[in-house]
Amino acid sequence: TIYGWRHVPVDVSCLGEKANATRPEIEQILISDAKGLDEESFERELYVIRRRIEKAAQAAGVGALYIASLSCRSIIYKGMMLAEQVAVFYPDLMDERFRSAFAIYHQRYSTNTFPQWWLAQPFRMLAHNGEINTLKGNLNWMKSHEIRMASSAFGEMAEDIKPIVAQGSSDSAALDAVFEVLVRAGRKAPMAKTMLVP
Repeated sequence: TIYGWRHVPVDVSCLGEKANATRPEIEQILISDAKGLDEESFERELYVIRRRIEKAAQAAGVGALYIASLSCRSIIYKGMMLAEQVAVFYPDLMDERFRSAFAIYHQRYSTNTFPQWWLAQPFRMLAHNGEINTLKGNLNWMKSHEIRMASSAFGEMAEDIKPIVAQGSSDSAALDAVFEVLVRAGRKAPMAKTMLVP
């Protein structure tokens, strides 16, 4: 159930010209669990909802849509900016009512693809330096194995999450997408990381 929609306040004064010119509109949607699911099941359902939205947007020709997070556990704030600019750009992070057990910032831009807001770190589940030398082979392997990896957990919804790796993803974004589907399919994070090490 959607119970809120929010335009995220931003302060563009800290951005460079290119970052501001390519800055997307940033919105937050608040979704409640009307089914009373456990946290893992709710995360899996939110993942499938996000993938369905992304596929529908792509089919409708809305190429610039990127959902940074749709989670009951985390909120992702992304941007093409320096570490010291994050809290200036996102005033939420300076609000005393804003509480978090931890925050992760990774000042790294895509080097194998053109820098874009959606490719800025962190991703939905990982912050990673990239430079993955086996990327092409990994992507080819994923195309032929992506549904088998998740079919037992997603069942009839498995088609809704294909392709696992979005076209144009950086190596780090691709790694994050595969890690995410492994975790959403029920694997623990340490096991998913182990599976992804060549």
